[in-house]
Amino acid sequence: AVAAAAAAFADGRWSGLQPRQRARVLLKTAQLLTDEIGWLAEAESRQTGRCVREMRAQLARLPEWLEHFAALAQGMEGQVPPFSDAKHLNYVRRVPLGVCALITPWNHPLLIALKKIAPALAAGNTVVVKPSELAPVAVLELARIFTAAGLPAGVLNVVCGLGAVAGKALAEHATVAKLDLTGGTETGMLAAAAASRNLARVCMELGGNAPVLVFADADLEQAVNGVAFGAFVASGQTCISAKRVLVQEALLPAFRERLPAQAEG
Repeated sequence: AVAAAAAAFADGRWSGLQPRQRARVLLKTAQLLTDEIGWLAEAESRQTGRCVREMRAQLARLPEWLEHFAALAQGMEGQVPPFSDAKHLNYVRRVPLGVCALITPWNHPLLIALKKIAPALAAGNTVVVKPSELAPVAVLELARIFTAAGLPAGVLNVVCGLGAVAGKALAEHATVAKLDLTGGTETGMLAAAAASRNLARVCMELGGNAPVLVFADADLEQAVNGVAFGAFVASGQTCISAKRVLVQEALLPAFRERLPAQAEG
C-alpha cells in the first residue's frame, strides 16, 4: 500500500494536478457521500454500538469537510515575505509532503478518517489509511466513493489489520512522510518514536480530559442538560467527552442536586 501511494505521488497523477482539479474530485466525493449517508450511518451504528440517530447527525456533516478543504485547495497561494535588501526575492511555496499514513480509532470511524483524508488529499498528498480493526467497513466504503468520484488509483489506500502489526508497520515505514494518529497515549508514544527514526512529521490526537465550566449566571436546566449530553453522548466513548465539571460555588448546590437526577432519567 505504501509503495502504491509512493508511486502515485511520484508520477504526479494527483500531486501534479492543479488545485482546482483536485478540488473537483473532493466536491464530487462530497456529493456522492451525501447520497449514501443513510446506510453508512446504519453500518457505523452496527460497528460501534452507537445509536443510529446520533450517527446520522454526525455523518450528515461529513460532506462539509470535503467542501471546506476543496475551497482551501483552490485558494492556496505562495508568499513573498520582505527581505533585508532589494537584491533578493524571498518566495514561499507550499508543496505536498508525499505519503501520509493515517491511523484512525473505532469510536468515530468515518468522521475521524475523513477529517484526516480530506486535508491530506486537498494538499496533493497520497494516503494510506489504517482504520481500527473493530470498525473498518465505512472507511473501506469511503475509498470506494472516492474512486467513483474520479480519484486516481493508488492515491488513497486502505490497509486493514491490527494496530500492533499494520499500524506498527506504517509508523516505522521509511517512505512515510507524515504520520497522523488518533488513539491512546501509550500507542501514540510508541508510534511517534518509530516515525521519528525516519524524521517523518507526526500529528497526533490522543484523547483528553475535557472540562466543562458552569458559571453562577448560567441557566440551570441548560447547564445540566449540556453537561449530561457532553458526558454521556456516545456512551462517553469520545475524546471530547465531558470528564470534569467545574461549577461556580453559588450554583453548585442546585447543580449537584439536579445533575444526578438528569443522569438517572
